[in-house]
Amino acid sequence: MSAIVKEKPRYKPETADIFNSVMSLAANDRADLPSSLVAHQDAAAALFKQYGVPFARLERWKYSNFYPVLKKMDLAPSILADLWQGDLSYIKPIKDMLDQDWVVDALAAQAPQSEGAHDDYAFWHLNTVQSHQGWVLDIPDNTEVKAPLILNTMNKDGTYNAMRLLIRLGKNARVTLREKHSGETQDASYFKNWVTQVIVGEGAALTHLRDQGDTQNAAYVQSTHVDLARDAQYTSLTINTGALIFRNQVHVDLNGAGAHASVRSSANVSGDQHIDLTTTMAHNVPSSTSNQIVRNVLAGKSKGVFQGKVCVAKGADFTDGSQSSKAILMSPFASMHAKPELEIYADEVKCAHGATCGALDESALFYARSRGIAYDDARAMLIEAFLEEVKDGLPTENE
Repeated sequence: MSAIVKEKPRYKPETADIFNSVMSLAANDRADLPSSLVAHQDAAAALFKQYGVPFARLERWKYSNFYPVLKKMDLAPSILADLWQGDLSYIKPIKDMLDQDWVVDALAAQAPQSEGAHDDYAFWHLNTVQSHQGWVLDIPDNTEVKAPLILNTMNKDGTYNAMRLLIRLGKNARVTLREKHSGETQDASYFKNWVTQVIVGEGAALTHLRDQGDTQNAAYVQSTHVDLARDAQYTSLTINTGALIFRNQVHVDLNGAGAHASVRSSANVSGDQHIDLTTTMAHNVPSSTSNQIVRNVLAGKSKGVFQGKVCVAKGADFTDGSQSSKAILMSPFASMHAKPELEIYADEVKCAHGATCGALDESALFYARSRGIAYDDARAMLIEAFLEEVKDGLPTENE
């Protein structure tokens, strides 16, 4: 007689209770919303209560556990106090755009997840409960916005911020968006749960830069879904120096021939900081390309995570997808978890991945010091050169 093995639960619905007050207050702030959107928000709330906060039993969350951090926070919903710079004619609050069908459709869209991975986007569902809070960036056809649009966000202590950002670029449009993240004070403790939805039209190009300099008491989950049409381009770069724990989850659907996506990330962190980049590049049609470049410098007890997946659908021949993850460990207590994946159902493809992890190059350090450069200066110079690799070939410098 074989022993009965009791399967451990994959979800912990009770962990959702820490957001009960947040969801109750959100439910009271929907008087002027379309009934279809309210119904979708109610369904999202039910899903989050079903899944709870993701924890390590889930495959895609095994390295990043937010619950121990979040349960210590006494969170109150915050009013958006974001400051935009640039041509504000392209930017409007979501509430002012609910008469636009494409906006309502975007807000009602399901989280971008594959069958069997419904837990990947529990925080997306939590954000959807307040999906009417945020901004719409809409660039018309054949429009090039010369100066970058800049979004500054500064969070207060003890707050929960659920931002929804909808971005649409018309045919042949061009724009650069830069986000700057920080806390109101150096020791502020808060949780940011952002969702960004991007639609890039035929021949259009979006450069998306993010300076993640949140406080070292902050938790931040960023979920991004990008839809690329024919010959569209999406280039993102996230520079991480802040946050106690940050997960940047990106899903790109390459739905047109000639589409290209480049997702890049660097981290220079220490202490108990935790930086997670989890991506999916879904090549759904032939002749699309993507690359992922990750460079992490980890000191103290900090941890880096890279889970990068390239999915090539059946018939999506002539796909070219690459992944590169490199990490420098500045301490014996620092760690890096790299998990590149390829899921390929087509024959004529070119896909590759590579991951390395090690200490600072002692021979390069010795060479610099032999030229009269002080030890600390030589080490800083090598680290800066290593991190600068993520900027190679970028159309716009992150300065």
